[in-house]
Amino acid sequence: MFLISIISIIFYLIKSLSFYGSYSYCCDIDQFMYSGSRLLNGELAWTREFDDKSPVLQFIFSIPALFNSVNAWLLINISLTLFSSYYLFLIVNSLNSEVSKNNKKLLISIPIFISSFYLILISFFEPTQIAIFSVNLLIISLYYLIKGHDKLIERNNIWIIYIILAAIIASISISVRPYLLIAFLFKGLW
Repeated sequence: MFLISIISIIFYLIKSLSFYGSYSYCCDIDQFMYSGSRLLNGELAWTREFDDKSPVLQFIFSIPALFNSVNAWLLINISLTLFSSYYLFLIVNSLNSEVSKNNKKLLISIPIFISSFYLILISFFEPTQIAIFSVNLLIISLYYLIKGHDKLIERNNIWIIYIILAAIIASISISVRPYLLIAFLFKGLW
C-alpha cells in the first residue's frame, strides 16, 4: 500500500507540474488574477468595477498576482491538494481505527488507498481550477470538524478552536464555490 501511495503522489505531481510554465489553464484564472492585482493596487472589489465573485477571491488571488504568474497559483493549488490528501488520510484513519482495531493491515491500507485514489482522481482535472481549491478546503474543514467533535467528547476545552477553524475554512470554500454549501450541510449532518 505504501508503494501505491508513492506512485499516486508521483503521478499527481508529474501530471500537475506538466502545466507549470504553460499557458494552458482555466480561462477564469485571468479574471481572478486581475482582481488580485487590483487589490495590490489598493482597489477593493466593487469600488470601481463590478465583480460578480466574492471578495475572498480577490484576497486569495493577490498572492499569485504579487508574483504576476499563474504558476504561483498552480503551486498553491498543488500544495493544498497534497495537504488535503494527507488530511483525508487522517480522517479515514481516525474513522477506520475505531472500526478495525484488531486488523492492523486494514487499519493502514484503507486510508492510504482512499488518499491515493483522491490524488489520482484529482489528477484528471486541470490543476489550476478554482473548484479543486474549494474541494480541498472542504476536506480540510471536515478534518477540523471531526477533530473538534473528538475533543468535545474528551471534554477538552480546545474543541471550540477546531470548530471555529472548520467554520472559517468552510466559509472560505463556500464563498469561492457557493454550490458546495449543500456538501457542507450534509457534512454537518454526517
